Amino acid sequence: MDITTSSGGAGIAIVPLVLVLQTAPVWFAAKIVGAGKAEFLPVGMAVLGAGVISWLLLLALGLKALMIMPFVYLGIYMFYLDTSFLGAFILFVLGLSFQAALNKFLGVFSL
Repeated sequence: MDITTSSGGAGIAIVPLVLVLQTAPVWFAAKIVGAGKAEFLPVGMAVLGAGVISWLLLLALGLKALMIMPFVYLGIYMFYLDTSFLGAFILFVLGLSFQAALNKFLGVFSL
């Protein structure tokens, strides 16, 4: 049985792995940028929160939500990680580029 089509624990077990893979580069960038909350847990919660809100926007608005999603990430990074707009933009670009690489090499669509 394939992991992507199975229901239950195997598919759910991938979510923490993808969250850690997505959070690590943003965490390192938050340390470099000098974000106020540059610990792993707050960064992970910001990435998870922005991903969930973006997913809900996508369900509610369809493809129109793609215009709003970058501002969701910027706002959450600015507010939750206590950083400037430029710092949040750097975190956003790094997270987006790592997500593209993750999709390319692993063939998955994650947060």
